[in-house]
Amino acid sequence: MEDLLSYSISDFLMYSPDVYYRLLGRYNDAVWPMHYAAFALSIAAAWTIYWPRRWSGPLVGLCVALGWGWTAAVYFFYGFYATISWAAPYFAALFMLEAVLLVGVGFAGKLVFEERPRNLKLVGMVLFLLVLFLAPWSSIFEGRALGQDEMVWLTPDATAMATFCLFLAASKSHWLLYVVPIIWAALNGALLWAMESPTWWLMPCFAVLAVSGALYKCYSLHWAR
Repeated sequence: MEDLLSYSISDFLMYSPDVYYRLLGRYNDAVWPMHYAAFALSIAAAWTIYWPRRWSGPLVGLCVALGWGWTAAVYFFYGFYATISWAAPYFAALFMLEAVLLVGVGFAGKLVFEERPRNLKLVGMVLFLLVLFLAPWSSIFEGRALGQDEMVWLTPDATAMATFCLFLAASKSHWLLYVVPIIWAALNGALLWAMESPTWWLMPCFAVLAVSGALYKCYSLHWAR
């Protein structure tokens, strides 16, 4: 037991930061020009949320599910992250589960976007646009080479952060949708901390903000009654 407690998170890290960043570069080169499709998907989701209709929930759920499903199948499972970590199939299963939940919850009417209230909706939309436009330049903040960056709906970290933002903008969302992104936020924060990344705290903060917004909306409805 004492030997087990002597281990740190860095002892379980199976790759160096340089190996991980080079993987991101190879991945971005391989999936180009899917970046344009991912950006178009993001704009469609943002447009649907800002000007909601009755079908906004199912459509946004489907759009976000495509990003989680792509990341599960292509990034984790199909020869990219799997080349540096034995945990890739398990991460792929988690992300595919989230994709299924997003479609199911969206079409069940449990993911709702309304015109009002606009307070948290605007916060969520602004943060979503920041993630969308700043994620491709994240390599600059961490000293990486250009091209070794995160893309919304194509890589796990940017996808999870964007999803938290959309949950914050939602008028109503099912608690099941938060489970997988929160798990990934915890794993991501721990792995980046072990890699001594200066942005290790970012994903957990997005998770806390999204959950706080969900609790606020839940109790606001309770108090309104």
